[in-house]
Amino acid sequence: MNEEQIPCPKCGVIMAKRIVMVDDKSTEIDVCIAHGIWLDNGELDDLIERTVALWSESRSSMYAVQPAADDVSMGAGTTKREVETMLGRKIP
Repeated sequence: MNEEQIPCPKCGVIMAKRIVMVDDKSTEIDVCIAHGIWLDNGELDDLIERTVALWSESRSSMYAVQPAADDVSMGAGTTKREVETMLGRKIP
């Protein structure tokens, strides 16, 4: 398999490829050892949406009564409302 080698936008070193799996769907990300993770256009939104959907499914199966949607914690102290503000749109 001939994979495209992508240089880091900051230092020019060829980045490693990593696969992130969320809900049986994969996203290939590029990683620079010095400058971190680089995502293609739309990949962050896609990963967030799939993670939130998966989290919501597992959360709803755990509790018969859920807190108000805007107050549901998204982990690390972030609420759904805060995630929607970051994305600039509503999420399911």
